[in-house]
Amino acid sequence: MGASGLAPAPGRFANDSAIFDADVAALRLAFEATRSDDVRSGFLAFHHGATRAIRRNRIGLLDRIAPERLVDLVEKWAALYRRCYVHLLQLHGDSPTPESPEEAVARDRLGLTNTGLSCLSIASRYAEFWAESATHDDAIRAEWDERMAYVGSFEFAALHALQESEDLLVYDQRGLALPVFDIARIARGVRSGPLWACFAEAGARLVRLSETADRTLARVAGRSANHPGEARIVHAERRPGRADVSAIRFIARTGVIGLGHHDRRTGAVQIDVARRDDAYFIMQSLRAQGEFRRLVFPRALEAPAWAVFPNQNIQPIRADPGSYEAMMLAAIADRESHGRPAEDYRCLDDWYFRGEDHSFRPTRLAFTPAGSGGRAASNP
Repeated sequence: MGASGLAPAPGRFANDSAIFDADVAALRLAFEATRSDDVRSGFLAFHHGATRAIRRNRIGLLDRIAPERLVDLVEKWAALYRRCYVHLLQLHGDSPTPESPEEAVARDRLGLTNTGLSCLSIASRYAEFWAESATHDDAIRAEWDERMAYVGSFEFAALHALQESEDLLVYDQRGLALPVFDIARIARGVRSGPLWACFAEAGARLVRLSETADRTLARVAGRSANHPGEARIVHAERRPGRADVSAIRFIARTGVIGLGHHDRRTGAVQIDVARRDDAYFIMQSLRAQGEFRRLVFPRALEAPAWAVFPNQNIQPIRADPGSYEAMMLAAIADRESHGRPAEDYRCLDDWYFRGEDHSFRPTRLAFTPAGSGGRAASNP
């Protein structure tokens, strides 16, 4: 149970509970907001407490905004959050009898089912993104009426459902979820090229795009990524002399879209793909499955890796003995068939796969070989 008294949905990151508690507190604050100086002081107290709990630091940007401007931003932020919450109530309300949003939010579970509670972060982010952007971007600030009217529309509902199911995940430059309003705008503006690359050009990362999401974007925004189908691994043969390593093929609805190796001992997957678009679909399938702890790929595929894994550090392969990257290459790379030296490979820092939040980890953990009896040690 979090400090809010509600249990957050199971998540991947160390600060999930703090984020959930902040979303609950923010919702209740959104229903209490009035146009007075108390709005400013009350919101600043909430904001500073939430950022300390979530990010373990204090952000003083809002303190420097003129009081009248801040009150206006808070008032409009609150209205956006309330509107999104009403949408959640309509979808996932737990009461068989109609009640007002004020009555629902006053109840212990905010009047929401477990599914509704798990979607609270989507509603919170929709309002938060506008408010954060409006502090420095007058164009986004002027979109408030349009963003309010968008909530509950057919397009909003269709894309919101994809966010709920995690069929569609898009992050901004800070690694935070991009609201559906902004996702639709980017998708509609795409003219040519891979969809994930077009999002990258707009400063966003198309982390997850399922076949269902691709069909929906084609319907509401007129743009399809020509999704080949979810990539799955087919083990071809074991590497001679290594029972834990096998050659693999990545198979989608359209056929074989990539080759590689899988090392069961380290949980590593190495991929060799000619087309960056195919690499994107393979990487997002691997990320969605979540069972793989490490990923090794040619340097030419950094761009799709950057899109799919927005909060990770792409690292060069270290050839020094004892590094887990060298162990991965020694285990899975056939130099004669692939023809690439170690410096032509990259790997992903594995924090995502361990379920740890990047902001809570000051150092990178080194790989400890299986059977060594030791825990991973910190590297500076």
